Amino acid sequence: MTSTRHWVYSGDGNLEYGGLFVDLSTFDEGYCNAVRVTDLNSACGFRGAVLIEHVVIHGTKDAQRIRQALRCCGMSRFRGMSKEAMRHAIADALCSYGYCDPDDSWDNYASYHSEVVQMEANGPMRFDGWRADKRLRGTTLEAYVQSVHLD
Repeated sequence: MTSTRHWVYSGDGNLEYGGLFVDLSTFDEGYCNAVRVTDLNSACGFRGAVLIEHVVIHGTKDAQRIRQALRCCGMSRFRGMSKEAMRHAIADALCSYGYCDPDDSWDNYASYHSEVVQMEANGPMRFDGWRADKRLRGTTLEAYVQSVHLD
């Protein structure tokens, strides 16, 4: 998995197992926009389903939040890292620690901040209170996320 335009990626090499795309362009303003992908099969047993969420990561200028999040993730040093890699690590740690909120503005409030997609042709569309919004056909999850969720 590689970065896409101004989005940087962290997570599994196969997006179907989850990952995080972060836009670092507003890091100096104290926040970052992100798209978080969660494998619902591993999370709750919803076979073939993936949750795609738009979130805003908060605290990129808050030294106390950054220290707390980095400590929780076992990170404390950035020696040898580029500025972008350091900012990406900080944003990822802040998001993992929970310093993020849903972002309904990603498409000018035309939809909700998240959707569930079913990737299997015969996979269930509902499971234990979850409902898939659509079934992916003729595309990969990576291509779908890039074309629909990353500007």
